[in-house]
Amino acid sequence: MTTNEQLMKLYKSKWQDLCDALKVKIDEGIEPSFPLLIDIGRWEEDGQKEDWYTKADLKVMLFGSETNQWKGAEDDGEPQVFQPDIASVESGMGTYENFYKTHYDNGVFTYGSKLHQGFSDFTRLLNESNPDKKISYIWNNLYKFGRAKKAGKIPASLKYVENTHFAVIKEEIKILRPDIIVIFSLNEEARISEILGNATFQELLPKETNNVDKINSSEPILVYRTNHPRASITKEIRKENYQTIVNDIMKHI
Repeated sequence: MTTNEQLMKLYKSKWQDLCDALKVKIDEGIEPSFPLLIDIGRWEEDGQKEDWYTKADLKVMLFGSETNQWKGAEDDGEPQVFQPDIASVESGMGTYENFYKTHYDNGVFTYGSKLHQGFSDFTRLLNESNPDKKISYIWNNLYKFGRAKKAGKIPASLKYVENTHFAVIKEEIKILRPDIIVIFSLNEEARISEILGNATFQELLPKETNNVDKINSSEPILVYRTNHPRASITKEIRKENYQTIVNDIMKHI
């Protein structure tokens, strides 16, 4: 079974429960986004290929926070409220695949959001430190869906729906087997521990000046966290944060 087939099987095993639960929330007036469904396939003449990720020397998973304003289908012009009666795992994974086809080039994200610009600032530093290695990057979020039409913290009721009906991130990590995880979000200790299990946080830079933690957990993976790229810090501090993570990675690979 290919990696994508494993991901699809995971998502489909929970899809109907998710749709039923979100339909209730929509009836209550909440507007959830479509979920972020990872797809590592790239279509070539002889079929869909996963080698760009699976055969990389280093596989890195980059986490944002909430999945706000995520589109529901490849050709959607604007973000829409999740539509449980017509949404499908296939279209959701296709959206992700199309995003990578359009906005990911050789380890750099070209999408204009602050989050993806921050990802690229980090990936360039790691790529420059490993010129002889092929490094692949997968985007994930701590919460698989969020608000459909605006940014901001997602309602607690949507977090409950995810934890109860669509708790897939642990399994995504097992399927995708990243060597490194970098979380671009602070103040989510409980969520990180839910995902990674028994997480403890070790400061690599003091919080009085910068924010970089190394996270030790039950997973045999190098894990770090730092500020979200929207955080009110200078470019110099942000670069120092990212370089600190890269320097520690280089000690362990």
